[in-house]
Amino acid sequence: MALGLQMLHFDQFLKTKSTKFDFLKELIYDDLLEYQDTNLLSSIRSEEFLTNGVLSELFCSYKQYVNRTLRGDHGKTTHYYMIYIQLVNYYVTLSRSMGDFEMFKYIIPKITNLFFMVNQQNYARWCVKYLDNLNNINETHPGLEDDFKKCFFGIKRTENYFSRIPIDLTLEQTINANAARGLSGISHFTNSIAARQRWTKSHSTLAALISHVLDVFGLKEYQDVTADLRPSRIKIYAKQVTDLVNILENNFNPFDSSLGRDNLYNIATAKHTATDVAEFLLNIEKNGDILRKQFINECADNEERFDKPIKKNRVLNFAAAPKTKEFTLGNKVVELRMQRDIFGRMLGISLGHKVDIEKVLAFPLTPLPTSMCHADGTICKTDKAQLVKIFEKTMEDNINEHPLCFDITILDGFLCYTK
Repeated sequence: MALGLQMLHFDQFLKTKSTKFDFLKELIYDDLLEYQDTNLLSSIRSEEFLTNGVLSELFCSYKQYVNRTLRGDHGKTTHYYMIYIQLVNYYVTLSRSMGDFEMFKYIIPKITNLFFMVNQQNYARWCVKYLDNLNNINETHPGLEDDFKKCFFGIKRTENYFSRIPIDLTLEQTINANAARGLSGISHFTNSIAARQRWTKSHSTLAALISHVLDVFGLKEYQDVTADLRPSRIKIYAKQVTDLVNILENNFNPFDSSLGRDNLYNIATAKHTATDVAEFLLNIEKNGDILRKQFINECADNEERFDKPIKKNRVLNFAAAPKTKEFTLGNKVVELRMQRDIFGRMLGISLGHKVDIEKVLAFPLTPLPTSMCHADGTICKTDKAQLVKIFEKTMEDNINEHPLCFDITILDGFLCYTK
């Protein structure tokens, strides 16, 4: 997602310079191939490394263009999606298997700022403490900082010395392992309290036994990150990025210069969001940094502050904006809201009341019909740009002529419904 957005942003940058990609490719393609096999040092700046004048000037100009985008010079929508690209870049930098100690310390505050803003108080609190330990490690453990800077920075999952792997690789494998679980979420629904209690007590034991048996017989699969570098995988990923770019261009390009600069648009619905939501999303990094520094100052003034609760923030985003519908019940006007976790709420209710799923599903679970909606409640949209292209191919040379008669009429049902 972030790569596709970055490509669209760079394409918009080339349009501002009136530069065609094919012409640019002829000037820099050979040098880019040469730089692929070159080892870079962190102390070398890109201006010193790039000998191609066109490529060096292009990177410098694009860097300035990105900075102007992050300042909001190109509008709120462009500003927000460039922030999204930057946040993804933080994660990629953190999860990169380089063992770079200084880079690791640089990224932790960036991630911690987000924890403060999205109410992850436990992560926010201990990330601050963890970074403080890393910054003072030369005082608490003399000589260990030099070892860390030599890439002796990793995690051992067992007691064996050879089992150490980089901490960023551990993070990536843990996230992927959790995401790959096929039985996550609610797989069965029962009203038996005893069955739930048995599952709670025995689930961890069964999981440990199964993992041990698989490990003993050599059937336990470990993730190999080099699989992503296979030619077949690269082709699949390249096609996915290309398809994403085409979808965004045909539906809603967030970097299009024709968009209103004063509104923040959602690329899923093509609707602008409320002002308070836009302000929250556009200032999430800045406000998170303020909250993190405020917490550090409070802990410095009072040693007991670290263990005290951290105040929660009101999180405003695209998903939090509820879908509402008002109707009159008697003499009262009732506002219905779309609940995204409806089945989770049903599970909670079933703990104290007997719930018959067959009877529940006989009634509408949402205030608005979801037959033409996605799982998150957003309305399904047709790719009208593709339909127009088909009409243009059919008309060929007569596309600029007015039709003598109308053979078919197409009605936009969603337009009529929303109006």
